[in-house]
Amino acid sequence: WRAEPDIEKIKSTLRSLWPSSTVQVAFFAQGAFNKLYHVIVEGPPPLMLRISLPVDPRYKTLSEVATIRWVNTVTTIPLPQVITYSSSLDSALGFEWILMTRLDGTSLSSAWTHIDFSTKTALVRQFASFTASLFRNQLSGIGNIYPPVLSTLTPTTGRIVSMPFFWGDRINLDIDRGPFRHSRDWIAGRLQLAESDCLAVLRKYPADAEIDSDAEDDKEDATRTASIIAKLQQLIDLVFPETTKGEETTVLSRTDLSRSNILVDDAGNLTGVVDWECVSALPMWKACSYPSFLEGRP
Repeated sequence: WRAEPDIEKIKSTLRSLWPSSTVQVAFFAQGAFNKLYHVIVEGPPPLMLRISLPVDPRYKTLSEVATIRWVNTVTTIPLPQVITYSSSLDSALGFEWILMTRLDGTSLSSAWTHIDFSTKTALVRQFASFTASLFRNQLSGIGNIYPPVLSTLTPTTGRIVSMPFFWGDRINLDIDRGPFRHSRDWIAGRLQLAESDCLAVLRKYPADAEIDSDAEDDKEDATRTASIIAKLQQLIDLVFPETTKGEETTVLSRTDLSRSNILVDDAGNLTGVVDWECVSALPMWKACSYPSFLEGRP
């Protein structure tokens, strides 16, 4: 973070929404791209303000808002409710932000070892039902959804918001960011990004340059990886043949769902699921997998 969000500017922005109310703001937590603040206003229930870095300007915030609203529409899983938001860096805060209701509970990662097996079973059943609800509400094309979200209409898939597409300097690359009609197009885009990383390393260390052992290792890794990418690119047509069919059927996929994103009460009952950024509509072969909180050691 090159600059910290200003608490007074946060309060001023929130007072414009509740001009006759007292506003209290306190820092809560920080993630890779976000800072979270507890917000208390006279009248409304406790709120959470999520301020984000512009890792994928406008698109990440807009997609997160649409995703929360759509999942709230088609599932019964407890999610925050979006109150309002700004997807512009020109806001009074100087950051993109989302104001939403605050969910009670503690993270499942903290509670997991204290929860009995029957409660864990009930949690897994809830998430199975949640996944089934998303599966019943299928989309078309690979990418993310954006406002407006209407309960009577299936969202249209747009430009993808995904860490592999904006991590590091990738956000500045002139590449196709979707929406992708088919798996072959999405995989080709992912391989192109990996290839760009390799080429950047090789350009950094010309063949006749004197380099240390660490740089030599980086160069060898990039050369080997570029060779693997070239082989995979040749296999795309075999694995994903060209087709004249319409856009591939997809579903919103939350396979990266970890225990830190799941909130439970003292008894281990589900109270909410948070962190809905970068949730994309993915093809069935990718989406139909276990969430990360069920992977690894129990």
